[in-house]
Amino acid sequence: MNHDKEHLKTITEKIQNLPTINEIGRRIFALASDPEVSMGTLSHAIHQDPSLAARVLKVANSPFYGMSRQVDSLQLALVILGLNEVKNIALGLLLFKAIKKLNGNKSYDRTKFWFHSAACGVICRILGHKLSFRSEGTDFITGLLHDVGKIIIDQYFDSKFVTIFQKTFTHKPPMLIAEREILGESHEQLGRWLAEHWRLPETLCDAIMYHHELPSVETHAPIKDLRLASLSYIAEAFCELYNIGWDGDSGYSDIKDRRAWEILLSHQNAYAPKDIDRILTETLATFSEVRPHLLWL
Repeated sequence: MNHDKEHLKTITEKIQNLPTINEIGRRIFALASDPEVSMGTLSHAIHQDPSLAARVLKVANSPFYGMSRQVDSLQLALVILGLNEVKNIALGLLLFKAIKKLNGNKSYDRTKFWFHSAACGVICRILGHKLSFRSEGTDFITGLLHDVGKIIIDQYFDSKFVTIFQKTFTHKPPMLIAEREILGESHEQLGRWLAEHWRLPETLCDAIMYHHELPSVETHAPIKDLRLASLSYIAEAFCELYNIGWDGDSGYSDIKDRRAWEILLSHQNAYAPKDIDRILTETLATFSEVRPHLLWL
């Protein structure tokens, strides 16, 4: 029997305070949500968690940022990348680490799932940079957290998750379809509810919601940034096309989706629709260079 929408939303909202986020993490989380936070305050808070500070610097020094010099301090990262970029990187890594600590169903390969999520974050960043998308780190965090709804289903609706998982493998529908049939909502919707309750930016909430299905022109769904949602959609399709990690949603996304590319190629002059294959080839080459660095996630 399907859960009704309000019941699912209520359960999802109760997950706001993840037990795996410690006091320092909660402080950083609060600061990351504060639009008035200063560089000094944020830097000091991140330094209280040496592991997080080290991972932020590793992201800043990753090949997809293309730094001409080594970024060896948070202060320098803040100066070069900007406050919002570092803030979003830290927030994404903090939440990613917290949800990774949750126990999951043993039949679901979490190792491949986490790699898929991390890869989507990196691919969003690579594509966003290539297409002159000034996202200030929301592209990276969007990719990292796009499938957080699956963790909610796995963690808090275990029997339903098993049924969804079994149906996906037995009858081969995309996991997204099985979720709607068995649970009553998709992981996209649960992920959005959680992101909203975490008070993440609306643009990020929308990108989580539409990483499999962009809102149609006919529905006129209110969405803050179609480019970020399209970036999330193409990154998901990219991972499926090139078999990067695994998340159970094979056969659903179209890497050549016309509308997604029309949106992504708008507001920039470097590429046209005829260049899509070249963009994908160059993105794969850059990702191959970055891939060994994904261990820090």
